[in-house]
Amino acid sequence: MNSNKHIIEKYYDEYDNFLKLKSLSCIIKEVKDESQLLIENNLKTFQHKKYTKDNDKLVATLLKSGANTYINRAIEVLKEETLSGDNKEAYKLIERIFLNKIN
Repeated sequence: MNSNKHIIEKYYDEYDNFLKLKSLSCIIKEVKDESQLLIENNLKTFQHKKYTKDNDKLVATLLKSGANTYINRAIEVLKEETLSGDNKEAYKLIERIFLNKIN
């Protein structure tokens, strides 16, 4: 049994990591929803200045791309911190930065 312990540990670690990351699904959804609001607000600002559909589509794409860059990086950092066992500070920062929550 001890000779196969490393196999069990590998799958246990993978499952443990899965459970840790699964606990982040709510905040990840909130951050992504917040990014959509950010895009919509920035697009409204632009629409007051420009009146062509081509420009509107271009700006929406650019704004979404810019927001996604930061959102995806924040999610990546939160996952890394969760797997290392200390995500409380990262979690608080992401809530403050992306969800405007003051702790």
